[in-house]
Amino acid sequence: MNKILFSGASNTLGIGLELEFMPKYNNHEWLLENGITMPDVINLRSPEIEKIWKKYRWSSLVCKELGYEEFNIMDSGGHTIKYPGLPGDAFETIWMLNEEKELLNLLDDVKYVILEMGNIRWWDKELHGKNEKKYPNTIIEILNFIKNSETSAEDRIKAINWIKEVDSKVYIREAMKKFLKLQSKYKDIKFLWLPWLECNYRDKENKLGNSMIDMEFKASFPNPHIQTYLSRELKMTIGQTAKCFNGDYKYNRKDEHANAEGHKWVASKVIKHIKKLEGKL
Repeated sequence: MNKILFSGASNTLGIGLELEFMPKYNNHEWLLENGITMPDVINLRSPEIEKIWKKYRWSSLVCKELGYEEFNIMDSGGHTIKYPGLPGDAFETIWMLNEEKELLNLLDDVKYVILEMGNIRWWDKELHGKNEKKYPNTIIEILNFIKNSETSAEDRIKAINWIKEVDSKVYIREAMKKFLKLQSKYKDIKFLWLPWLECNYRDKENKLGNSMIDMEFKASFPNPHIQTYLSRELKMTIGQTAKCFNGDYKYNRKDEHANAEGHKWVASKVIKHIKKLEGKL
């Protein structure tokens, strides 16, 4: 068993790192003329951009240090997954594949499955991926979808009802139950929960045990998660450090993804946690 399977959202994919390393985003003249429009830039998947993601993202750093092969479910090639990176929610992607009996085919030689647990995403089996319409996933996408004059009244109502009915606490409790079910079903594989964003389940009863990756937060505020810790304590986000957001350049909002140093920090904690599990620390 020499693979680690990573499932998550944009930080597991590596989005934002291109803004830190691509020459044009560090070129004064180019930035003066073009500026940065989010999220159009970050949604491109050119070979040049994907090369940067795969070099600097935390999942690659973890595998390089520990000697495992990286299987990043967010990547667009190299596997048979129908919807790579969808629904954009680390756990629901895995659960969907499990229900469709595809997950077992992906777990050959996998020792760990690491889940970037982030914000709740809208994923409805009867809507997403089943027809030609492009339904939104994130809250910002949903709001833009509702505001869009081309969105039908019927689809607008579906989106509004989802926002009205979603309960984050219930969602996370159910995710935790499913997580434990998967761990019980695939006993030879260790599932690990990476607490990236604010909707994460507070494991006060320690039901997840050593499946919750210890990030060793030393924060000046209660209940930290990776996103706020990188931003408020470590100042390691793209928007805080990349040239394109820190000069006399036009932009509509700052990128909140982890920068390269942030990815290194996350990787260091994941590496330490796995070494402890393997009795190497």
